[in-house]
Amino acid sequence: MSPASRSLQRRFLLMLKHLDKKRPWLVGVSGGLDSTVLLHLLHQAGFSRLIVCHLHHGIRKKTAQRDLLFCQKLAAISNMRFIYDILPDYKKSSSSMEADLREARFRFFTQIAVDEHAEGIFLGHHADDQAETFLWNLLRGAGRGGLTGIANATQITSAEGTLQVLRPLLGFWRKELAAYAADHGLEHVEDETNRSRRHTRNRLRHDLIPLLEKKLGRNIRENLVRTASILQAEDAWLDEAVPNFTDHLPVKELQVLPLALQRRAIHNWLQQQSISELTFDAVEGVRSLLDLKNGPARVNLPGDRQARRRAGKIVLTTQRSKA
Repeated sequence: MSPASRSLQRRFLLMLKHLDKKRPWLVGVSGGLDSTVLLHLLHQAGFSRLIVCHLHHGIRKKTAQRDLLFCQKLAAISNMRFIYDILPDYKKSSSSMEADLREARFRFFTQIAVDEHAEGIFLGHHADDQAETFLWNLLRGAGRGGLTGIANATQITSAEGTLQVLRPLLGFWRKELAAYAADHGLEHVEDETNRSRRHTRNRLRHDLIPLLEKKLGRNIRENLVRTASILQAEDAWLDEAVPNFTDHLPVKELQVLPLALQRRAIHNWLQQQSISELTFDAVEGVRSLLDLKNGPARVNLPGDRQARRRAGKIVLTTQRSKA
């Protein structure tokens, strides 16, 4: 093993030393470079009850079956259990496809975790994914929450239950993973959609980021990841500082808060109320209700909802409601 691979393995082990390796854990494996390396590292680290999970995408009929068989083979080589599911043909518009597929993956993973009493799932996102996510969120006008990028550890709650998600490769670059795979003779499959310029993330990866690096003469990826890390810490501090309101928003309490905390409190409250399409404009619309002299008494929100100010409180109603 090369010194670089030994260093990667040591750093990986250090990050996971607090986890119980004898408990069942899931690992999401697509067959690509990142998840193949992740599976190998976890196996080498001594996780003895890994369950390999694979979701067969109906949108890639030519190669999805190949990927399924490859992942099944990977699991069999190390005597790991293999669980998969096959999505039906996907016919929705591309604008919603990525979000819908992500939701389907997490429903699939969560159901397995509940059935198998697993501690959580390991996913193979790496530092390049972090850089691309940060830049994409920046360009589409995301707030601080979006600019924090991908979290090392999160909990996702759905109808199936709560899933702990760990991403231990976020501190490693794709070139490091490729060198590790070559050092250990690890085969993997390539998703042909990763090369298509139809997808915005691929244009960022193959065109925009290399262009920025060429023109600016510096490592853009490292700077993007560093900024996301800084914002993650600040975002966690803001979450601790902001009051948590549930049923309604008290106008007087919100008025005395700094602007950043007003927006965060309103955003969190709308999120708890299951407001769809939670945009900056929606938050600012609700914040305008704090202006008792010049602000409106109610604002419309997505999903036929309204935020109304009455008796010193901001409450949610439906647009058809007479209340």
